[in-house]
Amino acid sequence: MAMVRWHWLLIGAALVIALYALTSSSVATGSSTERILSIIPLVPTEPLNFVVRKTAHIMVFSGIALILWRTFSKSKWSYVIGWAGASFVGLADEIHQFFIDGRSAAFSDVILNSSAAAFTLFIAFAAVQIIHFVNWLRYE
Repeated sequence: MAMVRWHWLLIGAALVIALYALTSSSVATGSSTERILSIIPLVPTEPLNFVVRKTAHIMVFSGIALILWRTFSKSKWSYVIGWAGASFVGLADEIHQFFIDGRSAAFSDVILNSSAAAFTLFIAFAAVQIIHFVNWLRYE
Protein backbone atom coordinates (compact mmCIF):
# COMPACT_ATOMS: atom_id res chain seq x y z
CA MET A 1 0.00 0.00 0.00
CA ALA A 2 1.23 3.48 -0.83
CA MET A 3 2.58 5.72 1.94
CA VAL A 4 0.57 8.68 0.64
CA ARG A 5 -3.15 8.53 -0.06
CA TRP A 6 -3.33 10.76 -3.11
CA HIS A 7 -7.09 11.27 -3.14
CA TRP A 8 -6.89 12.83 0.34
CA LEU A 9 -4.01 15.02 -0.78
CA LEU A 10 -6.08 16.29 -3.73
CA ILE A 11 -9.01 17.09 -1.41
CA GLY A 12 -6.63 18.99 0.88
CA ALA A 13 -5.12 20.90 -2.02
CA ALA A 14 -8.61 21.89 -3.21
CA LEU A 15 -9.46 23.13 0.31
CA VAL A 16 -6.26 25.20 0.53
CA ILE A 17 -6.83 26.68 -2.95
CA ALA A 18 -10.41 27.59 -1.96
CA LEU A 19 -9.12 29.16 1.27
CA TYR A 20 -6.60 31.35 -0.59
CA ALA A 21 -9.20 32.34 -3.19
CA LEU A 22 -11.65 33.29 -0.45
CA THR A 23 -9.12 35.27 1.56
CA SER A 24 -8.03 37.10 -1.60
CA SER A 25 -11.52 38.52 -2.10
CA SER A 26 -13.52 41.09 -0.21
CA VAL A 27 -16.23 38.50 0.46
CA ALA A 28 -14.49 37.09 3.52
CA THR A 29 -13.67 40.31 5.35
CA GLY A 30 -14.97 41.14 8.80
CA SER A 31 -17.08 44.00 7.49
CA SER A 32 -18.77 41.81 4.85
CA THR A 33 -19.52 39.14 7.46
CA GLU A 34 -20.92 41.83 9.75
CA ARG A 35 -23.19 43.11 6.94
CA ILE A 36 -24.54 39.61 6.38
CA LEU A 37 -25.11 39.07 10.11
CA SER A 38 -26.89 42.43 10.46
CA ILE A 39 -29.88 40.84 8.72
CA ILE A 40 -30.60 38.86 11.91
CA PRO A 41 -32.87 41.03 14.07
CA LEU A 42 -32.19 41.70 17.76
CA VAL A 43 -28.73 40.12 17.64
CA PRO A 44 -25.64 42.25 18.31
CA THR A 45 -23.52 41.76 15.21
CA GLU A 46 -20.08 42.47 16.70
CA PRO A 47 -19.83 39.49 19.08
CA LEU A 48 -21.60 37.20 16.61
CA ASN A 49 -19.20 38.30 13.86
CA PHE A 50 -16.25 37.38 16.08
CA VAL A 51 -17.71 33.95 16.91
CA VAL A 52 -18.58 33.16 13.28
CA ARG A 53 -15.14 34.17 11.99
CA LYS A 54 -13.18 32.30 14.67
CA THR A 55 -15.41 29.22 14.25
CA ALA A 56 -14.57 29.31 10.54
CA HIS A 57 -10.85 29.32 11.41
CA ILE A 58 -11.33 26.33 13.70
CA MET A 59 -13.33 24.35 11.15
CA VAL A 60 -11.04 25.04 8.19
CA PHE A 61 -7.76 24.28 9.95
CA SER A 62 -9.17 21.27 11.78
CA GLY A 63 -10.24 20.00 8.37
CA ILE A 64 -6.81 20.62 6.84
CA ALA A 65 -5.14 18.82 9.76
CA LEU A 66 -7.46 15.81 9.43
CA ILE A 67 -6.99 15.64 5.67
CA LEU A 68 -3.19 15.71 6.02
CA TRP A 69 -3.35 13.11 8.79
CA ARG A 70 -5.42 10.80 6.55
CA THR A 71 -3.15 11.51 3.58
CA PHE A 72 -0.11 10.29 5.51
CA SER A 73 -1.89 7.84 7.82
CA LYS A 74 0.52 5.02 6.95
CA SER A 75 3.42 7.07 8.32
CA LYS A 76 4.34 7.11 12.00
CA TRP A 77 4.61 10.90 11.62
CA SER A 78 1.05 11.38 10.33
CA TYR A 79 -0.14 13.38 13.35
CA VAL A 80 2.91 15.64 13.27
CA ILE A 81 2.55 16.12 9.51
CA GLY A 82 -1.13 16.99 9.95
CA TRP A 83 -0.41 19.56 12.67
CA ALA A 84 2.69 21.06 11.02
CA GLY A 85 1.01 21.26 7.61
CA ALA A 86 -2.14 22.94 8.95
CA SER A 87 -0.02 25.33 11.03
CA PHE A 88 2.11 26.21 8.01
CA VAL A 89 -0.95 26.85 5.84
CA GLY A 90 -2.39 29.04 8.61
CA LEU A 91 0.81 31.07 8.85
CA ALA A 92 1.09 31.37 5.07
CA ASP A 93 -2.55 32.48 4.85
CA GLU A 94 -2.03 35.24 7.42
CA ILE A 95 1.09 36.43 5.57
CA HIS A 96 -0.94 36.34 2.34
CA GLN A 97 -3.72 38.43 3.95
CA PHE A 98 -1.18 41.04 5.03
CA PHE A 99 -0.64 41.93 1.35
CA ILE A 100 -4.34 42.04 0.40
CA ASP A 101 -6.15 45.41 0.48
CA GLY A 102 -8.94 45.44 3.05
CA ARG A 103 -7.50 42.43 4.91
CA SER A 104 -5.25 42.21 7.93
CA ALA A 105 -2.96 39.59 9.39
CA ALA A 106 -3.19 38.55 13.03
CA PHE A 107 -0.71 36.39 14.89
CA SER A 108 -3.58 35.37 17.20
CA ASP A 109 -5.22 33.72 14.18
CA VAL A 110 -2.03 31.73 13.53
CA ILE A 111 -2.15 30.52 17.14
CA LEU A 112 -5.86 29.70 16.84
CA ASN A 113 -5.30 27.76 13.60
CA SER A 114 -2.41 25.78 15.04
CA SER A 115 -4.25 25.09 18.30
CA ALA A 116 -7.38 23.93 16.46
CA ALA A 117 -5.27 21.55 14.38
CA ALA A 118 -3.49 20.18 17.46
CA PHE A 119 -6.71 19.71 19.46
CA THR A 120 -8.47 18.02 16.53
CA LEU A 121 -5.57 15.63 15.99
CA PHE A 122 -5.47 14.87 19.72
CA ILE A 123 -9.16 13.90 19.53
CA ALA A 124 -8.43 11.79 16.43
CA PHE A 125 -5.52 10.08 18.21
CA ALA A 126 -7.68 9.36 21.26
CA ALA A 127 -10.48 7.99 19.07
CA VAL A 128 -8.06 5.69 17.22
CA GLN A 129 -6.66 4.41 20.53
CA ILE A 130 -10.16 3.73 21.89
CA ILE A 131 -11.10 1.86 18.72
CA HIS A 132 -7.93 -0.26 18.95
CA PHE A 133 -8.62 -0.99 22.62
CA VAL A 134 -12.25 -1.97 21.98
CA ASN A 135 -11.17 -4.24 19.11
CA TRP A 136 -8.49 -5.76 21.35
CA LEU A 137 -11.13 -6.46 24.03
CA ARG A 138 -13.52 -7.92 21.48
CA TYR A 139 -11.01 -10.39 20.05
CA GLU A 140 -9.08 -11.20 23.22
